[in-house]
Amino acid sequence: MMISQFPAFASFFRLRPERFRSWYRVLKQENASVAVFGQFLTGVRHLTMTGVLAVAPLVCCRGGELGREAPSLQVTNWLRGAPVDLKLAPTNRIHVILFWETYCDSCMASLPPLVDLQMKMRPDGVEIVGVSAEPPEVVRAFLTNSALGPKLNFAIACDANRKTLDSYMTAFDQSQVPRAFVVDQRGALVWCGHPLAGLEYVLQQILTGKFDLELAKKTLGVEKLQEDYFRRTATNSGAVEVRQLGRKIVSDGAGNPWLLNNFAWRILQDWRLEKRDAELAIQASKSACVATEWQRPAFLDTHALALFSGGDTTEAIRVQKQALALCTNSTLRIRLEQSLKTFEIGRTNQAVH
Repeated sequence: MMISQFPAFASFFRLRPERFRSWYRVLKQENASVAVFGQFLTGVRHLTMTGVLAVAPLVCCRGGELGREAPSLQVTNWLRGAPVDLKLAPTNRIHVILFWETYCDSCMASLPPLVDLQMKMRPDGVEIVGVSAEPPEVVRAFLTNSALGPKLNFAIACDANRKTLDSYMTAFDQSQVPRAFVVDQRGALVWCGHPLAGLEYVLQQILTGKFDLELAKKTLGVEKLQEDYFRRTATNSGAVEVRQLGRKIVSDGAGNPWLLNNFAWRILQDWRLEKRDAELAIQASKSACVATEWQRPAFLDTHALALFSGGDTTEAIRVQKQALALCTNSTLRIRLEQSLKTFEIGRTNQAVH
């Protein structure tokens, strides 16, 4: 849940952001389980759908709401860029309304790719609008004094009265940042999701006239099913209805490989689960890889881990090597290499026994 929903807690960290960073580092160092969970929440590696302080279950947009006219941006301060009026916007523009906050590690990880996306797609008529519910002085200080703030090349607004937050985030049952909402050329709200989970693909689909609104609604419905699955699995992983729910998520979520990759990763890493359905993780991760033509190293990494967890060490090593061959990110490459070593050690141990 967004920290801004807890005023006292928010002010403690908002005024002294280093307190949050220190607190979070302590948690990550406390024990392995918390460290894994911290990586799960904040890692760009697997493009998770939640923000860094997401302690409440993620609830998806109500699918029936997509396709309606986008709410106006009722913000109090425009700190960068000209004010954006969606009602008067040119019909050839697509707007991405990004909800973010300066305290959020996941937001910070999302901003550099969004800077690149804005530069790349502005000639096509795509405009990003960043909206924060923090006080203007907090956001203004970030824009001026942080290493990342001056690089932001899109409009930035403050929503201190929370009217825009309520008309988007609250109205769509969203509680975690970052979250992006896409408004098409007609002014219709057609998509919402994590900004690193297929946003560019959605924008390309809209620009080429291939965007499927009904599929977007269906996919968002799957997010709610996903949270239901993990709640049930934590207490009754062997129930028939739980297994059926998992298969439905893989089937209905086929339109969003990012969602399926995230689902598989959570099955394999969620610290709440005593028993993990490796077969389901293999199905979900394979579907994500197939949908992206086996070209995304992070997705291949998830699939390799699923195979390893399911006992197919030889295939896990093959897929991990394929991920390494595709990887151009030095930080991700280190992690992929570490995983490969783990798989190879596992194969050696199997041979010994």
